[in-house]
Amino acid sequence: ATVLWDTAYDTMYAMVDRPDDLRIGVKSTAILFGEADRHLIALIQVLFFVVMIMIGRQLHLGGLYYGGLAVAAGLAVYQLLLIRRRDPGECFKAFLNNNWFGMVVFVGMGAGRPRLQEVTRMQMERFEVENVKCGGCVGTIRDGLSSIAGVKDVAVVIQGGEVTVSGEDLDRAALAHKLRQLGYPESA
Repeated sequence: ATVLWDTAYDTMYAMVDRPDDLRIGVKSTAILFGEADRHLIALIQVLFFVVMIMIGRQLHLGGLYYGGLAVAAGLAVYQLLLIRRRDPGECFKAFLNNNWFGMVVFVGMGAGRPRLQEVTRMQMERFEVENVKCGGCVGTIRDGLSSIAGVKDVAVVIQGGEVTVSGEDLDRAALAHKLRQLGYPESA
């Protein structure tokens, strides 16, 4: 996520100096992206938010985290509006706006973190199972295990048949039994 954010704001800064960079031969993302610069910055920003949402889900971050991301998304839209005409002064404003962008993401991360007692109650169980061959198998496993009390998240890796379940007060035996019922017994 950091590399994506850095690429987006660095390209905004490079848009300020594009004519000089072309003249002296400096390579920048603004030059590399050419006429697609604004669209690629938008795409990079979208990818940043996808990664940040995935991180938030994985770490079980709360609503304030996602609120921070929502404010940051509003700032990203503002930045895109600033760079729409490629005016160097406006591009520089968009670059500087990333101070605010970073601050709201940082504050959201701190405010949205789970309380210590929530973290300590979380546990994880891993299984290596047989017969996981496709996305349909993944969906069946996720849906089946998510119905068990205490399960917060289920991750399935097709290659290798790894199933990771996180939640509170997990009963490993009940999870293994459910996997067998679904047709995915643990590997021997």
